[in-house]
Amino acid sequence: MVLVFELDGVSVVYIFLCLEIFYLCCFFFFQAEDGIRDLVRSRGLGDVYKRQGQNNGGRSYSVFNIGDIQQSANSCGVSRAGIESSVSLPGSINSVNPALWSDLIAVTLQTSLMFEQYKVSDSKSSLYQNNTKLQNFSLGFPYYEKLGAGFCLAIRPYSIVSYVSQLKGLAPIDTFKTTSLTTTSGQGGISEIIVGSSIRPFKGLQLGIAGSRYFGEITKETNVDFPENSTINSAAYISHDYYTGIGLKLGAIINPLENLTLGFVLEPSSKLMKERTNVIIRFNGRIIDAGNTQYLEDASDTLAKITSDYQIPTKLTFGATYKIGRTGISSEVNLQDWSINNDVNSTSSNKIAIGFDYFANSSYNASGLDKLSFRLGAYKEKSYYKVLSEDINSIGFTFGTSIPLTKLTTLNSGMMLDLGFDIGSRGTTNKGLTEEIYGKLSLGLSLSEFWFIRTRK
Repeated sequence: MVLVFELDGVSVVYIFLCLEIFYLCCFFFFQAEDGIRDLVRSRGLGDVYKRQGQNNGGRSYSVFNIGDIQQSANSCGVSRAGIESSVSLPGSINSVNPALWSDLIAVTLQTSLMFEQYKVSDSKSSLYQNNTKLQNFSLGFPYYEKLGAGFCLAIRPYSIVSYVSQLKGLAPIDTFKTTSLTTTSGQGGISEIIVGSSIRPFKGLQLGIAGSRYFGEITKETNVDFPENSTINSAAYISHDYYTGIGLKLGAIINPLENLTLGFVLEPSSKLMKERTNVIIRFNGRIIDAGNTQYLEDASDTLAKITSDYQIPTKLTFGATYKIGRTGISSEVNLQDWSINNDVNSTSSNKIAIGFDYFANSSYNASGLDKLSFRLGAYKEKSYYKVLSEDINSIGFTFGTSIPLTKLTTLNSGMMLDLGFDIGSRGTTNKGLTEEIYGKLSLGLSLSEFWFIRTRK
């Protein structure tokens, strides 16, 4: 496709180029995901799983509950330690506070991918693992200028499960013991479709509301092999958890001072329906098809189908941003009490973050580094589960930039590449637990165009 740059008008070519890139990114992502899931579900010896573990997983603590909860789905937010609730970026769709959709000045398309590299360690050894996930795909636009009304439609992951672990031991068989190799893996997560709107009833106040449709599947598999004894059949135990439900998000922005912005987000408790199917597969060397995957088996039994409820607790988020010229300092706190599910591991979670922005020069004639925005931040997060009475905490440092790919108009309409880096650690090697040291790259692409002008009345 040929890209034609227009300095004094709106080019439809930008739209087609952006949609083409979106399509390619999504196609690559879903194809990669299918390949990864097939690998994890296939039977293999321990060394095979070890090789797979080096290319998949990393989120070892996502084995608990519904996996790792995603706090921010925006590349700009990632580079600012996840802070979004009080930061206004007219060329970006906010993924935390729906009230900030009132600041959209043009039709905006946005998507991002997250690349993750982990070093997973216990007290004896370490393993490198990585994965790639679609972070968000969203569309937003203003539609009524007098009330500052904006609309947004988005799809994003709410939680992610991605882990592979392996344990070698001795299993008692009748009067003797033999080497056993147990491989545990998990994939999937819960996604949400978000639809909502925002208004600005008067200067200094913005309000937003959004509804969420939750859906997704989490597959957990345990393979038990006996590599030194061919007379004992191997087996796989698989659970499929399907989740569906609806949620609500309420947001507000208040400007008590000219340079101070306060953001508030309330997500009331939501009830998800959980349907679990448990399956056991026993292997004896004959290949058959089970769904989209080939298994070596002699028997496959559905042990149980169980329906239950899973509660997503109320979440409160508070943020503040103070701007001085082209610089901004932000902070954010969120709180959520997961102990309402009465799970053994569930506890309250919280996150505290601080961030810094150096905004791009909004002048049409800006050039060089003056056209770029820069961000950095730091955070500490307490996870929503305990393991062996130990809190699982994350500490990280973030940074990133926004790079215009086209000549921006005076209202910052154009194509933007957003880069966000997150470097940190989670967990501990105490009490036989696991520590993760990670590096994450969030790669985002956004396009803002004036497809129509807000209605004036």
